[in-house]
Amino acid sequence: MMKKGMISALILLALVIAMACDVSAPSDSGTSTDDPGGSNTISYGEDDVLYVSVAGSDSYTGTQSKPFKTIQFAVNIAASHNFSEIHVSQGVYSVDGADRIGDHTSSGVCIKKDVSLYGGYSTSWSMRNPAVYTTTIRDATTVDSGSFSYPNRVIYLGPNITSSACIDGFTIRGGAGEYNSGIFMDGASATITNNVIYGGSSTGSENYGITTWEGSPVIENNDIHGGDGPVYTRGINTHYTSARIIGNHIHGGGGTTAAYGIDEYYSASLIMNNIIDEFSTDGVIYGITLTGSATYIVNNVIKTSGFDAMKTCGIANQTSQVDNITCYIYNNSIDGGDGDLGASGITLTEGHVYINNNIIFLTGGSAMNSFGICEEFSDSDPLSVDNNAVYNCATALYRDDDYIFYDAYMTSVAGGNFVNADGGPMIRPTGHGNLNVNPYVNVSTLACTSSTPLSVKQGGKNLSALFTTDINGNTRTVPWSIGAFESD
Repeated sequence: MMKKGMISALILLALVIAMACDVSAPSDSGTSTDDPGGSNTISYGEDDVLYVSVAGSDSYTGTQSKPFKTIQFAVNIAASHNFSEIHVSQGVYSVDGADRIGDHTSSGVCIKKDVSLYGGYSTSWSMRNPAVYTTTIRDATTVDSGSFSYPNRVIYLGPNITSSACIDGFTIRGGAGEYNSGIFMDGASATITNNVIYGGSSTGSENYGITTWEGSPVIENNDIHGGDGPVYTRGINTHYTSARIIGNHIHGGGGTTAAYGIDEYYSASLIMNNIIDEFSTDGVIYGITLTGSATYIVNNVIKTSGFDAMKTCGIANQTSQVDNITCYIYNNSIDGGDGDLGASGITLTEGHVYINNNIIFLTGGSAMNSFGICEEFSDSDPLSVDNNAVYNCATALYRDDDYIFYDAYMTSVAGGNFVNADGGPMIRPTGHGNLNVNPYVNVSTLACTSSTPLSVKQGGKNLSALFTTDINGNTRTVPWSIGAFESD
């Protein structure tokens, strides 16, 4: 028979071995303990994925058969256990997106570490189709807590987020507070794809589909609506950002003072292959505005006709020559709109811009203030205006900063310059290969038709050193077509 002292020694030895081989410790594979003794081991998720369903529970383990209920709980588990993906099934998920003074980083679905969210799954997880299995995240905020710098939001992405973090397949609806945004990226470089995003319905100020401050995000293949409200709405609102904004359908919204498709502020984005249209305001409409931004605007369709708008403008550039910042407007198809008090395809408050290969026309506009291209102030002369087709501008095809109208032709003459009404050459800006012809484009899509003249289909400048495809991904061939579509 063993003595009590020997039994105690053996028990102690067993405890030491057990502690050395503790299998209940948390691990990167999703295993965790929820009590100090390690007697209750939880294994989260499966195959590096956490699952969320409206029928789930946050007391579950985040598997397909036992999904979590709230997206934020899954995000927190993913961050602490190194999961890379969260799959969310169809349903409506409400969040509190009200910005909090003193803590601007904890509202809405708050993502501070790389993790990807994918919506659009059936409740059985066997099918994924965001158009059929709609997964909606909505901000229930109605309080006036947001601000221009820190709007209320549905999804927040912090400064440590890289492009490997993806938000894909959701319907995202902003709230009804003072300032609202569907997605707010605060220094993040996330990838935002295949979502339907609505900025919100502010009761007193502004709404944005997507807001960015700094970072280098990718915003691609989304349907983005700026929202509705009594002041301003913006589809995408960038600040000090280098974004890739590609292949989106962007609606500026219904801000009663002004609605913007894309508003770039001291940014350097690539804006390419987007459709910007369907504004619903009687205020001022801007397809794209640039302030101090070295931006490439390429292959976009911009239509600023809408409701009974006061003024309309396809692209407004305020990029300063003093700052030595250059922007580029290439191969866009622009309907400058039908503003009651004025309309323009491109307005230049300041210069330092190349304007090449664009189709520019107006669907209407006041006979007193209707221009294809308009220089607003001194020193707003562009660097070049080449191979554009400018048509149907009631006041003039081009107005320079001295209020001189060039309204007879924009055709090439000896030396390749614009000519004005009396046949004399324009000195500023130098323009080559420009056309004043009806492009006969499809009024809905702005694509060329069988009636589009060859001078438009084959009149473009070869810019293949910069890009080689059109808005639909078709290869551009020499001679290039003018506008967003390659149709030669």
